[in-house]
Amino acid sequence: MSKTSIRILYVDDYPFDRELVRTTLENADFDLQITEAASRSEFEEKLAQAKYDLVLSDFNILGFTGLQVLDAVWATDQTIPVIIVTGTGSEEIAVETLKRGAADYVIKSPKHIQRLPNTIKGVLEKEKLKQHNRQAEEALRESQKQLQQIVNSIRDHIYVTELTASGERINRYISTNVRALTGYPLEKFINDWNFWGSQVIHPADRDVAAAQARRLAQGQASQVEYRMIRADGEVIWVRDSANVEPQGQSTIVYGVVGNITERKQLEEQLQQSQKLEALGRLAGGIAHDFNNLLTVILGNCDLALDQIEQASLIRDELEGIKTAGERAVALVRQLLAFSRQQILQPQILDLNAVVATMNQMLQRLIGSDIILVSELGPQAATVKADQGQIEQVIMNLVINARDAMPTGGTLRISTETMALEKGATREWVDLEPGHYAVLTIQDSGIGMDQEVMNHIFDPFFTTKEAGKGTGLGLSTVHGIIKQSNGHIWVDSQINQGTKFTILLPKAEIETIDRQEPTNEPSPQSAKTILLVEDEDMIRDLAQRTLLKDGYLVLEAKNGQEALDIFNEYSGTIDLLLTDIVMPGKIAGDKLAKIITSLRPETKILYISGHPKDIRLTQNFITQNSAFLQKPFTPSKLAHKVREVLDIKVSPTSA
Repeated sequence: MSKTSIRILYVDDYPFDRELVRTTLENADFDLQITEAASRSEFEEKLAQAKYDLVLSDFNILGFTGLQVLDAVWATDQTIPVIIVTGTGSEEIAVETLKRGAADYVIKSPKHIQRLPNTIKGVLEKEKLKQHNRQAEEALRESQKQLQQIVNSIRDHIYVTELTASGERINRYISTNVRALTGYPLEKFINDWNFWGSQVIHPADRDVAAAQARRLAQGQASQVEYRMIRADGEVIWVRDSANVEPQGQSTIVYGVVGNITERKQLEEQLQQSQKLEALGRLAGGIAHDFNNLLTVILGNCDLALDQIEQASLIRDELEGIKTAGERAVALVRQLLAFSRQQILQPQILDLNAVVATMNQMLQRLIGSDIILVSELGPQAATVKADQGQIEQVIMNLVINARDAMPTGGTLRISTETMALEKGATREWVDLEPGHYAVLTIQDSGIGMDQEVMNHIFDPFFTTKEAGKGTGLGLSTVHGIIKQSNGHIWVDSQINQGTKFTILLPKAEIETIDRQEPTNEPSPQSAKTILLVEDEDMIRDLAQRTLLKDGYLVLEAKNGQEALDIFNEYSGTIDLLLTDIVMPGKIAGDKLAKIITSLRPETKILYISGHPKDIRLTQNFITQNSAFLQKPFTPSKLAHKVREVLDIKVSPTSA
């Protein structure tokens, strides 16, 4: 056996006994470092001076006892074992010393002292084991502390549940995060497993959670999403992910519940955006077909009205047709606004000035029972947008607010500017960091529930009585704001009013060079116009209108036919009046490029009722060209043609 160095402090006031113990230990297989103390003061001095592996002490020492040695050693270091070595073989003393913490008790007789080396060895081995256990326990405590810190740092709620063979469910662990997630104290869940299912999970989603519980009981991992109701009444979405592990006759469920409300809101916003985009495409297609029909209806109606007497019996009928057609035109324009496919004329506007200018009109609009409060921000809320469209947005929202307050209330219109930093835009889809002008319109009316809010921007959706709304007011608002690169949100609760918040990118004030209109009279000599339109009725209407005004009109059904006429005609073609999308390989914009490359002086007037064409014309309109949106009346067509022909010639391509 290899020798082990052992540091021993031996306390005994009798020299013969110290010699006996020393000799006994030196004869054993020990590498000893024995320090002796014969008095209390010497003991205390030695104890303070060094670190010892073991203390041997007599029981009866001059001036003090072995029990006092025990107390002094343990006051210094409780890991140092103390063995009482005494000549007094009293059972009472032995019991007392062992109760007080002595590691062992050995009698100093020649017979018993021989077992002292083995006693020391056993005590030291025992102390070594205790030290190892203490270290293991400390490591376990530290590990548990770290684990708890990790759990606490996770925002999700963690739980461990035992499913017994009898079907009982026992909560084995509930993380403290459950309070932050639910608003309920931890004790609610520890004491009652059913509290989560019966009180926290939203009643409409309890079937989802019950199905998950059945899968877990069958030993299947499961992940579900459901709503829960917090203690303060707030409804949030959570994802409950759980794995299972058999343990004897029971099954242990390890689960994590995380708040996914923000993700759900983003998904709903994205789905709403995609739905509105699809509806917008549909609305745009409908608008194109209606524009062609309305052009023919209103155009022929105007031509007929020009040819009959004021007192004619059919004049009222024609006027009725015209009025209905104009209402249809307004409806189509709303569809285009909703689909974000109308042509805009953006300019720098100050929302403060727009609201201030409209205040008086808005007060008359809402009536005396509603208090109008304007809170305009101190800084200019400048945006680049179409003023008429922004005014329409305000009008539509104010009318909506008025109808939500049939018995009166307060309507608050406010403006401000704000800067959104990177990372502060997570709650909004597609909102970039930057500076924004904010327009808020808030009423104290009847409010809306979530189901209504999910559809308020849908075209033709309305909660008003039949005949009191088209269902396009808010969808038009949404379309205008989106086409102006803005964002709109609604916040409402039943009987708590509604708040619309609009963010538009803030614009810097620009210095705009304005060209003075020409005062030169229209040319009196006849002009030649090449008219290109694939719809026969529209082409016929346009031809009659132009012939009436004295123009020479050349007709073509498509781009190729128009190009052939242009190349074969010996005279000068002053104006190309063309639809944009036509059958064949040569569309209106391509035709214009070819003709102006051959004769740059030729003016171009594009016509179209398709929303896509309306947007595209903004890319290729030049100072020698213009655009007229369908549906148009004969007078509008004639006026636009004269306007384009009066443009001073600038030899640039279209």
